[in-house]
Amino acid sequence: MYPFIKYRFFCLCPPCDSNTLCSISVYMHASHKDTIPFNERPTCRVEEAVEATGIGRSKLYVDMKAGKLEFVKYGRRRLVRVPSLLKLVGGA
Repeated sequence: MYPFIKYRFFCLCPPCDSNTLCSISVYMHASHKDTIPFNERPTCRVEEAVEATGIGRSKLYVDMKAGKLEFVKYGRRRLVRVPSLLKLVGGA
């Protein structure tokens, strides 16, 4: 199970005095990508690869088709193998 992340929101509630703020704490599960550093992840989405490298989405698809970038198909999704992505940009 992933750790919890605590978010705190403040609001002016009608039942409360108009001069006070109510503190509302919300606990949410941390997602998988929040707990593992990018370079240690086995795969990432194409959008995350674009954001991490600055390479365009269409260029990543061209590199996948050419065999320069390893990926896994899961249903209709393509998940880019992070070690292959890092090797492509010279980071590993």
